[in-house]
Amino acid sequence: MTKKRIAYIGAGPATLYSIQTLLKLGEYDVEVFDMNDRAGGACYTGIPQFRFNTSFIDKLMDELTSAGVTFHFQTTIGKDIPFSDLQKKFDRIVVAIGAQVENMFGLEAKG
Repeated sequence: MTKKRIAYIGAGPATLYSIQTLLKLGEYDVEVFDMNDRAGGACYTGIPQFRFNTSFIDKLMDELTSAGVTFHFQTTIGKDIPFSDLQKKFDRIVVAIGAQVENMFGLEAKG
């Protein structure tokens, strides 16, 4: 069986846990694109370190990387890579950029 190719835009906690769950199905190859230099999103950019222990993110990153997930950090979709390139390369695209980021892809919200 050919694995489906999934791209995630954004590497915050929701993305990491979603991928962890998805990998249990064993049917997907996953790549993650994030404009920051590491995974964790708002855990690093919006919450002071003394209030939140981020060690679980390091552990989860080790697990996902060992499982074959590819991470592309310091990569902004729409600037470094056109969104249309992802549409051509991947079967599915998950946009998980957090509420603090404007809708830069021109996607309409439904539901």
